[in-house]
Formats: sequence, structure tokens, C-alpha cells
Amino acid sequence: MSSNIAESLNKALLPARGSPVVALLEFIRKMLGRWFASRRKKISRTVGDIPIAVEKQLMKRFKEGLGMTVLAVGSWDYEVVTKTGSRYIVSLEDRTCSCLEFQKIKLPCAHAMAAANDRDLEYRTMVYDIYRIGVWTKTVAEPILPVRDPADVTIPAEIRIRYLMPPRSKRPPGRPPKLRVHSAGEYEGTNKTKQPNKCGRCGGFGHNRTISD
Repeated sequence: MSSNIAESLNKALLPARGSPVVALLEFIRKMLGRWFASRRKKISRTVGDIPIAVEKQLMKRFKEGLGMTVLAVGSWDYEVVTKTGSRYIVSLEDRTCSCLEFQKIKLPCAHAMAAANDRDLEYRTMVYDIYRIGVWTKTVAEPILPVRDPADVTIPAEIRIRYLMPPRSKRPPGRPPKLRVHSAGEYEGTNKTKQPNKCGRCGGFGHNRTISD
């Protein structure tokens, strides 16, 4: 919910991370152009006002809500009891649930779906506007234009006479790194946690053979 989008974009830019700045920007422009075109195609094929991915999530929550006990406590308020005995208060008018998933994710949770089914309410009406096609269309409506030919660009005279020199810095030896330095708690490989040192002499953990000697 906070950093996954940035991490996904960082992973997508890995092939061009070692390229010069101009080549890197061109890589980003082409990549975003492909993404926008793919999303416009999905929008054009969508039937109704709800994207297919959102519709699948709603059906999943609908199936989870089957078998729950629904008790009306007001005109739009319901008490939903799950199969395990947990109780939640759902307000279909305010589009809220005491589990907080409804107001946090902006999609009706399983408890809200059970309450809507009991009231014969169309569950698509409870989806927030941020998931609807109208909002999604606006996010990919703007074009990503290619870089114009420098011969067709009018550059002011005061800009032409300027010379931009690179910063005075000494480049470190070797190739520039492409991967960032891992912070505390992050480790390379498939293991999520760092394994403690194991001694080759006694087989104990927390030290190695050199320390035991």
C-alpha cells in the first residue's frame, strides 16, 4: 500500500539503469507508452462501469460472505456474524464496516457483500468511484509524446550561449553499481532471514571456526 508501486517501477527500470540519462529517459518513455496503450485497450474491451479485475475481487468477497448470518439493526445498518462467531457492524449507507476493510480498500468487504445480498442491493453500487472506468480512463488519457527533432526546436539565444559543464567529481574505479545497497533486514537470495554463523568444528551457531580456535 505504500512502497510496492515504487519497488515495481524500480524493478522494471533495471535493464536501463546503467544507461546514460538520455537513453534512460527514452527507455522510460517507451515503457510507459506500452503500458498506457495496454490499459487503453483493456478499457475499450470492458463491458460496464467496473473493470474486470475489480469484478473478480467482488465475486471473491461475495463467495466469502455466503453462509454469514445477517441481522438488521437499522434501515441501512446490519450486524453480520461470521461462521467463526465474529461480529461486524456494516453501514451500507455510509459504506463502512467495523473490520475497516470497506473504508480502507474502497471495495465492499465480505461482510458488506453479505449485508447487501440480504437487502437485495446491487453490490456494484457500493464500489467507490476510484475503481470505476471513468476515473481509470482519465489516468491514461494524456499522450506520451516522443522527443522532437532538435532541428525543429527553437532555442533562445541566451540558452545557446550557455555551457553546462559536468560536476567536478572523481569517478570511482570499476563499473557503476546497478543494484542498490541492501538495508538492515534485507538479504539477497531466496532466504528471507539471515542465517546465523555455524561453526565448522563444533557445529554450534553464533560463531565460526576461527573464533573457536
